[in-house]
Amino acid sequence: MDNISKILDAISAEGKKEADKILEAGAKSAEDVLKLYREEAAIEEESILKKARKEADEIIQRGTSQAGIESRSIRLKAKRQALEETFSLALEKLAGLSEPEKQELYARIIKKYTGGTEVTVQLNQADSKALGKNLAQKAQKDYGIKVTVEKQAGDFAGGLILREGEIETSCTFEVMINDMKKEKESEIAAALFA
Repeated sequence: MDNISKILDAISAEGKKEADKILEAGAKSAEDVLKLYREEAAIEEESILKKARKEADEIIQRGTSQAGIESRSIRLKAKRQALEETFSLALEKLAGLSEPEKQELYARIIKKYTGGTEVTVQLNQADSKALGKNLAQKAQKDYGIKVTVEKQAGDFAGGLILREGEIETSCTFEVMINDMKKEKESEIAAALFA
């Protein structure tokens, strides 16, 4: 029985030794697999971070670009508003001229835009009452042009409408300012925003 016991002990010891080797090999294999997965995870993590950084940079770039576009749009809108205010102020100044200044201006307009010696003019309500008769006399005296002022007043801020037969020429302040705006807008913008 001793022999059997010794054999069993030897088998058991050999089995334990073999089991320890298997466990040790398994642990080493597990460490190798874990190390491999950690390396793969680190590579994947770096790839994800690189992609995330790239996307973040693109988002920042798009945001910066959009902010630049919006900023330029706001500045352009402000410049356009300043230009419109400039032309509105010019219209107010023209409409606010004194009666003698308007009379002189209107007489020069009549001379400049009339081809003949007779013309009919339409003024706005205020100018018709204040300047009508005197304007006709001034144009006749200074330029030899017979002016008839229409009874029907026009609906405009100032200036006049000339009629010679079938030809009508609008010399209202609104039309003159609009024409000047087309001609001088870039020049005025350069002066305002230099």
